[in-house]
Amino acid sequence: MFKPESRPATPADVVVGFSKQRLTILPDAVVERCRTLPLVESLFVTHIGSFRNAPSHFVKRLSGAPQHILLYCIEGKGRLQVFGRSHVIEAGHAVVIPANHPHLYRAKRNTPWSLFWIHFDGSQSARVAETLGLSPKQPILLIPDTDRILNAFEAAYSCTQYNYTDAGLQALSAAFLQIVSAIKLHEVPTHRDARNSEARAMETLRFMQQNLHRDLGTADFAERAAQSVPHYTRIIREKTNQSPLAFFIRLKIRKACDLLYETNLSVKDIAQQLGYSDPISFTRIFKKSQGYSPRRYREILAQYRRSGNAPFPDASDAPQDESNGLTAPDAASPPAPLGLTASS
Repeated sequence: MFKPESRPATPADVVVGFSKQRLTILPDAVVERCRTLPLVESLFVTHIGSFRNAPSHFVKRLSGAPQHILLYCIEGKGRLQVFGRSHVIEAGHAVVIPANHPHLYRAKRNTPWSLFWIHFDGSQSARVAETLGLSPKQPILLIPDTDRILNAFEAAYSCTQYNYTDAGLQALSAAFLQIVSAIKLHEVPTHRDARNSEARAMETLRFMQQNLHRDLGTADFAERAAQSVPHYTRIIREKTNQSPLAFFIRLKIRKACDLLYETNLSVKDIAQQLGYSDPISFTRIFKKSQGYSPRRYREILAQYRRSGNAPFPDASDAPQDESNGLTAPDAASPPAPLGLTASS
């Protein structure tokens, strides 16, 4: 059984237990530095490790751990007891165990799991589970792309080789956040029917990208996914934080940015290529998104090409406009040419 304990402040503390196990525990003095280090204090790693095929792996903490714990199963199976319930953990499952919560987890002997785990702390650490949508009733996420998540873990683990310099600790925190982001981006429903429904809805994002020249609405996308408009809208909003129409318009505007940068097409021609029969309407939507009219946008780009300086100051903030899918973050960001894909 692994139990966190105080360690001397050495450059690295690697404990070997099971065969093919790796475990690094940050020294107490380093952890205390993390609590005040800029860009680190909000979320930092205190323990990080992994092992493969460990049938005797067993952890029981009656009072929980002082840190939050992220577990990710790479292959095999195990069992987790937390929040008063028992769960089977399989390949692709991710779990976050809150700090100071009693828990028990163990590998199944006949199909032992391969697992990586990260203990983490910081002023924002309690929000990781919230960000991932985890709760006592639903403590498990499914991310079937194990290679992607494992690669992100390896990138994080490699940061332990920087001897706990400030830059190394910042890199480790950033790499851990990358793992959390990868889980958020590539999580799928655990129920098969829900996975199929989500897959149909998400396919329409690729369809949007391929049909920027058409005048389409939410009902068209829902019909393609064979779903009701409310059900389809809910799935897309959960995945993109935008309504389907907002996402589609955002793709169009970003394509317009590319065309204004890369071609000499008139604003009217660009509008028509993006399914807008009325260039005035297109100009209004573009300006709400980017803070500039298409013509002014092109002028600033031309100045940028001549001077080599940054093309845009901060554009004026645009208010939320759910009717056409424009949000303040889009308006505030520099509208430089972007190669956006539907998954961006």
